Amino acid sequence: AIKRLESRYYRQMEDDVADCYHPYEERFAYQGPTLRPPLQAYEIACRAYARANMGEHGVVLAENVISRYGQLSNERTTPSNTMMISVMKAWLKESNIERAEYWLRRMEENFESSGNVNHIPNSELAYTPFLRALARNTRRLPDRDAADKSMDKINTLRSYFDKVKNPRVLPTSRAYIAAMRCQKEGLPEAEAFERTKSLFSLLNEDFKETVEHGSMNLALRRLKPTKNSAVRVVIAASKCTGKEAADHKCLNEVEGIIHDYRRLYEETNDDDYRPLPIMYDICFSLFGRMKFIRSPKVLSKRVFSLLEAMNHDQICIHSGPVTAAL
Repeated sequence: AIKRLESRYYRQMEDDVADCYHPYEERFAYQGPTLRPPLQAYEIACRAYARANMGEHGVVLAENVISRYGQLSNERTTPSNTMMISVMKAWLKESNIERAEYWLRRMEENFESSGNVNHIPNSELAYTPFLRALARNTRRLPDRDAADKSMDKINTLRSYFDKVKNPRVLPTSRAYIAAMRCQKEGLPEAEAFERTKSLFSLLNEDFKETVEHGSMNLALRRLKPTKNSAVRVVIAASKCTGKEAADHKCLNEVEGIIHDYRRLYEETNDDDYRPLPIMYDICFSLFGRMKFIRSPKVLSKRVFSLLEAMNHDQICIHSGPVTAAL
């Protein structure tokens, strides 16, 4: 249908463009006004090709639709973000991070050149899928590549917020979690732990910033720092081994997260804040890694305090990590 509209348009405008002209059957001869194919038609076509399960061939056809839209009437028309997001997601489905990143950069460049707030790539529809795909494909990419790219995209979104002061452009909690996963897979243990902590702090800052803007519902829906984000810091801490000082630092961080989330759970009765069993298991394992204990009585009290918390919250106690701690 779009090709028919294009053929009609180019024929009546007496503008024969080889790349865009398609033979038009005489039985569809049209004598009415000249019509340019609407943007929505191209968006629908891109979305259809992207969802058609045609593999890379379908994605290439979607890119051709964008190309034809850009050449419409010899005008270099900028494709909409909706079109580019459809193609980007299709490339992500094919695990082609490079081509997906190309279309994400196109959206970023479109905003930078126009300065139009409406051209900012959608955080939830564009960046979150990209970062989650990046986390899934970390091992296929060069060292540090996924970790550095994910940090760059998080910082890009936060820079958009600094410009427009609209909480909707901030990274979502799922985007932050994906970025944390990228750090774990792509960096040395100590550096991954520090970056993961930094991302967790940024998520909490963005949540508070959104609440202060009077957007509580938006904050709870998109930026809530749930236990699923906190557990990424705990897991990063469990991988960070070596010096005694590092072990103590990781232990204090994990123990602090457990206490903070238990407090939030008691205050709100919200299951999103209830600490996960793996948090306790990792914390007990960190206790068991302490080689030089200056105050064993103090550490023993901390261990038993966690055991009481697990019993109070009706969390199953696993014997292995607890035995190591004891």
